[in-house]
Order: sequence, then C-alpha cells, then structure tokens
Amino acid sequence: MKTLGTGLALKPQTSLTLSPQLQQSLHLLTLPAAELRQAIEEALEQNPFLIRADEWDELAATGSAATGSAATGSAATGSAEPPPAGAAEAPDADHVEATTPGAEANESVPDHTPYDAYWEGVTPGIAPEDEPFDPYRTAVAPEGLTEHLTAQAELTLLPETVRQHVLLLIEALDDNGYLCAPLAEIAQWVDPPADTETLEVALKVLQRFDPTGVGARSLSECLLLQLAERPASPERTLAERLVRDALELLAKRDYAGLRKTLGCSEAELKAAIALVESLDPKPGRRFSTETAPTVIPDLIVTPEGDRFRVDLNPAAYPRVVVSPLYQASIGRKSPEAWRARLIEAKQFVKQLHQRAFTLLRVGQTIVDHQADFFRYGERALQPLTLKTVAEALTLHESTISRVVAGKYLLAPNGLFELKTFFSAALATDDGDATSAAAIKSRIRALIAAEDPHRPLSDTAIADRLAAEGIVIARRTVAKYRDSLSIPPAKLRKRL
Repeated sequence: MKTLGTGLALKPQTSLTLSPQLQQSLHLLTLPAAELRQAIEEALEQNPFLIRADEWDELAATGSAATGSAATGSAATGSAEPPPAGAAEAPDADHVEATTPGAEANESVPDHTPYDAYWEGVTPGIAPEDEPFDPYRTAVAPEGLTEHLTAQAELTLLPETVRQHVLLLIEALDDNGYLCAPLAEIAQWVDPPADTETLEVALKVLQRFDPTGVGARSLSECLLLQLAERPASPERTLAERLVRDALELLAKRDYAGLRKTLGCSEAELKAAIALVESLDPKPGRRFSTETAPTVIPDLIVTPEGDRFRVDLNPAAYPRVVVSPLYQASIGRKSPEAWRARLIEAKQFVKQLHQRAFTLLRVGQTIVDHQADFFRYGERALQPLTLKTVAEALTLHESTISRVVAGKYLLAPNGLFELKTFFSAALATDDGDATSAAAIKSRIRALIAAEDPHRPLSDTAIADRLAAEGIVIARRTVAKYRDSLSIPPAKLRKRL
C-alpha cells in the first residue's frame, strides 16, 4: 500500500530566460514609428541622462554646454577638462559599463551606423508651438452627428415637450443615423416614461432634419425619406415602389424578377436603380468623428542608378543621445541609483541604434528582392517569405516578423506596409514561380476590365489565368476574390 508524503528533491532542467534589457530591445524592435516616438518621449521625460540630439547641438553651439560640462566634471571628478565631444556615443569604461546581453536581437552594430548618418545635416522643421500665430487658421473639432442634430433642435420652433422628446430620440441614434430601438422601449429610458404619441410627433420632426434619412428605422424607410425630397418624376415613383416592395430583389441583382414585380421595361428599371444608387444608405456616417490612424513610414526608398536605396526616415522620431553634461558628473563615488540611470540611458540609445540597424538591413534586403515591384507595380511582386530574408541576414524568422510588423515604407510609387512584400510562391506551367499577391493583382485587373453586363465568373477568371500560364483552381480564385472584397459575378452584374 502506497502512502502520500511531502519532501524536497533536486531536478535539473534548462530554460530560456530573457533579460530585461533584451526584452526592451525586442519591444522597441516591434514598435512602429508612431509608437516608438511615444516611447522615446516617455524615456526623455523619465531619464535625465537622455537628451534630444538637436537640443544638445544647440547647447554645444552656444558654448553653454561645454562650460557647464567642465564645471560639473571638475566638481565631480576633480578634472578641469570638459568631457570629450563624442561622450554621448562612446562607452565610458572608467565609470560604467553599458552592455545589452542577448543573441541576434543585439547583434554587433558598427560604431558609426547609418542611424547617425541619416540625421547629419537634417534641419528640424519649426515646431507647431514655434510657428507664428495665424488668426485665419484655427483648429475646429469636427462636429458629430449628435451635435449637428441637437443644434437644429435648439433652433427649431417647437413646444418644449416635443423638443425634449426630439433630444431623447437623438440620443437613441446609432452612428449611421438609424433609430436603434423601438419607440416603446425608448419611452422607458426616462423617468417618468415618455409619452409614445409625443415620441411619434418628435420622430416626424427629427426625420425632417439634415441629413435627410436620419431617424429611419430601416434601410427602406431611410431611402424613402430621401426619395421624398427628390423632384416628382416617373423614375422617382418607380424607385419608391422598388425600395418599398422589392429591395431584396435589388440586393440579389435579380433584374428579371424586378421587371416582373414592378411591371416596367428594362430602361425604366435602369433609371430607377440609378436613382436609388445615388442615395445615401448611411446618412450619419458623414459626421463620424473617427479619424484614420496616423501612418509614419520608417523607411524611404529612392532610386539610385539601377537599384533602389533604403534610408531611415529622419522625421519618423527624434534622435536621442546620452547627455555629455550629465554623464560628466558621474564618477566612482556617485550614488548607485544615478549610475544605474546612466546605464539605462546608454542601453536605450544602443537599442535604438540596434533597431535602426536591423530595420535598415531587413528593408534593403526586401527592396533588393522586390526591385521589379518599384519599377512595374504589384503585378511584378516576387514570392518572398520570412525564412528567405532570415537566411539572407543570418537572423531568426521571429526577428524578421518583429521587424516588419506595423512598419511602413515610402517609395516613389506609394506608401506600403512591409508585410505587403511577402507572398507565397505558386508554380506556373512553364516551371517558373509567381506570387499570390501578383495573382490577386491580375484578378483585380481582369474584373476591372470586364463587361458589367456580363461579369466574369470565377471559372472564367481561372480559365483566363490558365491561358496566361497561371493554373489555379476555381475555389482559389474565389478565395482571392473574397480577400480583395470583390463580390461574386452575380452581384457585380449591371443593367
């Protein structure tokens, strides 16, 4: 019979542990330019040993930095000599040793990396706060749908009770301008409950506000409200019947069913459909206050003879250095906390150099491989994988993945995310290989050139690609078409 008990035992095992410095280095490598700029600003605020390079250059130019460094250095170390001009970049072996442990993420970086060269001679632009005040250029916050409708409610002559009900309905609208709940439910949102009959009156008032179609409870009602403001005509009458009775048939592009249901000719149906398609199914979206995320390219591609050169974008984020003024004040007898902050500052600058150095290597490798893309466009994209780049640079695939994540490249033919240049290889019937991205580009071009009255089916697209030497299945065409957000042939058909 076995008995249970407790005891101590030694068990050898191996594990991989990342040092804090390596973790930060990998984190900086992953950050896109906009987030890296924020991380640098936070580091500048938290660590007094870090300073913007342009600020230090201004101090050095005025002579105040050298004077201050000499005085501080004399007090701290007993030397009357100011710190050397390269103290911001050179390691200080006598006082502190700043090293960043790690393997490939902290590979050897040259003493004078391209990171430094790209900022030399760059004149920073005038900061917004330094620009002269222009009374004719004022920043106005975009007006949202709620504010737009509330202003109209306040300016409309209405009984106060109806006005309050209109304001209640405005709060019930979604971003598209539709009423998101039944009136009976909205009436219960306030205490005491609102009067349903007064809400009906308030809704009719709201539906007369700009933009036309706001306050609708369905797509059909939204379109009918907009049609009611159009001049009376046979096309408008037929369009109203279409929206009221046959909107589902229009969504399916069932033109034969539409003609049968509406009892009209093809020409009349075409005019009615054109009128319906000119309406706005989401009238509230034009007042959306959502803004697209800011994209800042990390790399800039410029032609250079027969090849393309990749440079860092000097405007992507500020260059920082270790302050020689503060560094000179640190000696062997300095508090340990200050010595630690100096080490952190040196490590941070080194990690920024490492990030820039690795990003440049990866970017140049990608551009060299995809040079035809910058000459001829998307159709010339070559197959490329993370493994290919990793083997070319003797790095790990995970490092390449971190580098390309969220990074953008500005080229003469546009702004592109780095992951755009990676695509699987597909064999052609002549033994060559093409990329999936190039095939998608070809599918898009075939659909753009098709006859809208007789759009190409997925089978027809596959046949045309096969005639060009690209043999792929119909279901693969459908998958690529869906990834391009292109509807099937039946929904692309036009009268």
